[in-house]
Amino acid sequence: MEAPPGYVVGLIESFLITVVQVFRHCAEQWIGRGLLALPPAVLPSEAMKTELLAKLCRSDTCSVSEAVEDLAYRCEQVCLRNRA
Repeated sequence: MEAPPGYVVGLIESFLITVVQVFRHCAEQWIGRGLLALPPAVLPSEAMKTELLAKLCRSDTCSVSEAVEDLAYRCEQVCLRNRA
């Protein structure tokens, strides 16, 4: 399995920014619940989850972009490790 292509990452970024802008009060809770669905190896510590959640819940495009790309990379690495 490969990391999502750039256009998919871009769509995810746009979607998250829109959700945060429109649903400010609920977005952090929703995104946090979504992160719980990831395997523990992707975000092994609570501090990493908290830091990533903070970046994903900003309406700053650079922060969200960096966070989504980092998360995609981490997921890809876990998939590659588990493949062997």
